[in-house]
Amino acid sequence: MTARKDVKIFPLFTTPVFLAEDQNPDGALEWALDLKNETTSVHISNIGGHQTPARGIEDCPYQDYLKERMGFLPPHRITDWWVNINKKGDHNISHCHPSCDMAGIWYLTDNFKTLAFANPFVMNRTKIDSASHVRLKASEGSIVIFPADTMHHVDAHEMEDTLRVSMSFNIILHEELKLR
Repeated sequence: MTARKDVKIFPLFTTPVFLAEDQNPDGALEWALDLKNETTSVHISNIGGHQTPARGIEDCPYQDYLKERMGFLPPHRITDWWVNINKKGDHNISHCHPSCDMAGIWYLTDNFKTLAFANPFVMNRTKIDSASHVRLKASEGSIVIFPADTMHHVDAHEMEDTLRVSMSFNIILHEELKLR
């Protein structure tokens, strides 16, 4: 498509994705790796790898750190969290996060551009925008937050000698602030 000066193109019904970049606090990666030894892996969306059972935010030693890092959001609360530890070949199938408003991922290591968001319009708009997925690169220490109904998956981890470690969590916005 070529743009004309008398025609404005603007996004409608966009999906906000927040990427907050910073450094991890000392000991965060070690804490996550220790959880692997303390828990039996559950299988929700992961194929391979280790996914800890979900826990309440009161059980997270980094809850104050996360609250501070997510201060740009409207009033909210984290309901539950879990740690994902993936080695080569491990991945997460396409899924969303029901029963909450937003989902978040705190990367304790680089994500190697493996987080892929599904284009909700690809079936109807292939002649306008053929991208079926958009991949997001998030560095160690980054937090990614997005609407919980956004379908996403994590590509297979291809880095042989490194682990891909993240903490995922669900967010509820305070009732009076939800968009209607």
